[in-house]
Amino acid sequence: MVSTALSWLQSHVTPRQQIYISNLFKAIRWDFFLTLNNICYPRLVRVFYVNLKFTKDYEIKSWVKGKPIHIQIATIAAIFKLPTEDTIQSFNTHSWTIRLDFNKVEALQLICNDQTIQHSFLPTVNQLLVISRLIHHFIIYNLVLCSESRSHVGYIDVFLIWCVLTRKKLDLAYIILYHMHNCLKKSGGCLPYGNALTEVFNLFDVNTSNETKVYDAKGSDFYDEATLKRMKFAQDANGQWIRDPRFVQQPLEEDPMDEEHEDELQQPPEEQVEPPSLQTVMTAIRSLQMTMT
Repeated sequence: MVSTALSWLQSHVTPRQQIYISNLFKAIRWDFFLTLNNICYPRLVRVFYVNLKFTKDYEIKSWVKGKPIHIQIATIAAIFKLPTEDTIQSFNTHSWTIRLDFNKVEALQLICNDQTIQHSFLPTVNQLLVISRLIHHFIIYNLVLCSESRSHVGYIDVFLIWCVLTRKKLDLAYIILYHMHNCLKKSGGCLPYGNALTEVFNLFDVNTSNETKVYDAKGSDFYDEATLKRMKFAQDANGQWIRDPRFVQQPLEEDPMDEEHEDELQQPPEEQVEPPSLQTVMTAIRSLQMTMT
């Protein structure tokens, strides 16, 4: 659980970020989704994505073992107890999100704890504050899975970290639905939400008997001091966790993708996508076994 495995961080984060991470996720009502600890069924997950279609009515359709599965944003929200009222619907991975209440420079100052930042850029993970780094880790392993380099922070990552830190209520069901679709457009991309799809299979009475199960939460799947050290953090003289100065990099040059670029999600094209390989599926599903404590 988020509230138990990360509780020790409450007394170790830097003074400016004396924030209890579990409360951040509870404030935006993501805690139920992030603490799912289901058994995964890799073959069923692959079948679900192979048969997946995205309609113009913002609905996902698939079928698994003879059971039709129709999922809308409201369905996802109901299954995972996610808020839908007064939430932000945004999923933009290729440029900065444009909102009246989102200033990318101020967002970077917040997530990097660096008031000297004066222009927008995409930071590396080593430039993030401890809390921001952990939130980013949650995001790329549980919300917006990344099959490429995890050392850099993307446009959507900056926006999501900012939303969590400022307790903005994002429509996570919206993000889940569109990320499912976007992953199919990438050759060899990750297949997300393996644990979560078990809830979907149960809802639609998919027979899971005789299926290979994947569930192996190990000690290395939990956050602890060793985790922070691997993330290039170190303790200062007062015992506070800070960015290890040996690994902090200078900001990149100003990002050329500025306000002129469109923000919000465009309707994805209707297209056939080659199903990912089973090896890709297994890798993606195993990566989802990180317990969100």
